[in-house]
Amino acid sequence: MIKEICSVLGKPVIIKETGAGISREDALLLQKAGVSAIDVGGVGGTSWAGVEVYRARKSGDYASEHLGELFWDFGIPTVASIIESRVSLPIIATGGVRTGIDIAKSIALGASCGKCSPAFCRSCP
Repeated sequence: MIKEICSVLGKPVIIKETGAGISREDALLLQKAGVSAIDVGGVGGTSWAGVEVYRARKSGDYASEHLGELFWDFGIPTVASIIESRVSLPIIATGGVRTGIDIAKSIALGASCGKCSPAFCRSCP
């Protein structure tokens, strides 16, 4: 589907991962599909499984709460995602990136740029 979107759209397509990171193999597949860049969004930022823990807890859904707790830290950390994915496309580092220093570290690891979380960042306006 991503390959079809890239070929039909005629505009740059950036893939955004939200909290589980991107592996080298996936980055290479995305490059082959015609993607222009990858936002790696690795583990370390918002955990959507963690969000579901609180939602399930509020509604008394103990099974879903337990599953969310199991998967809270599931995935590839941002640093590993940058290293894994830099073999293919421009990389945007997000997920646990909290300051300008984290962005500088991400660029040193191979990212093209980064975006820190407004909830944590005090170095950006």
